[in-house]
Amino acid sequence: SFGHRNSTLLLTPYGAMVNYINHKSANDGEGPNVRIQWPDRELVAHKQEWLKKDINFLRDTIDKIGLSFDYVALRDIKAGEEVFMDYGDEWVNAWEQHVANWQVPEDAEGYVHSTVYQTKFLRTPRELETEPYPWNLQTLCSDSFKSSDGNGDVYTYFRTVRKKRSKFYCRVLERRKVETEGHEIETKRPKYVYTVEIELPRKTIVVHDFPHQKDGIALYDRAYSQMWHMENAFRHKMYIPDDIFPETWINLITRSH
Repeated sequence: SFGHRNSTLLLTPYGAMVNYINHKSANDGEGPNVRIQWPDRELVAHKQEWLKKDINFLRDTIDKIGLSFDYVALRDIKAGEEVFMDYGDEWVNAWEQHVANWQVPEDAEGYVHSTVYQTKFLRTPRELETEPYPWNLQTLCSDSFKSSDGNGDVYTYFRTVRKKRSKFYCRVLERRKVETEGHEIETKRPKYVYTVEIELPRKTIVVHDFPHQKDGIALYDRAYSQMWHMENAFRHKMYIPDDIFPETWINLITRSH
């Protein structure tokens, strides 16, 4: 989020670009190579008149989009060069204090992100008793299944094409090795298929022949287990430069020491 030392206003851009611009102080080597500024014209995502409104207006407006930043180069940027901006001295001070006081969480050693964890096959409940997954991982199943007996008593995996897929808590009951023809990487067929128990909102069902893949069964991070959800994760606003911060947004007085 972006803010200012003399205001309670926080602006949270949702464009992906800002996620890839790291901090670099003006006192660090060549310093940053971009800075933020307001667009100099009216845009679909930027209304010039909002810069003259007070923060009560910004709080209460029902318009979803009204302010945008331009990221302007301060010098020539070479191809392949990383883009940096200055987050502000207050951000730097807060980061240094955070690092100085950082304590490793008690369960950090057992944490493995789902994109890093590797396993040859998914485990049954009995196998998990002696060889559990990392504490932050869980198995979820997609909604790719259909009734194979017409009565809703027996279900099998059935790949469907949907814009939005649902994921459900599930567990492996059985594992069966699949015989493949040719090289498995070329055929892209899984080594195993699984009989899984899926917890649907109104009932629990057993589905056969589920593959270990994103539209089948896979390991995912438990909700709020990622590092950015930790209680002591670093969170601090980046600072909007004084020369572009509207006076109508100032509602705090910062005393100098």
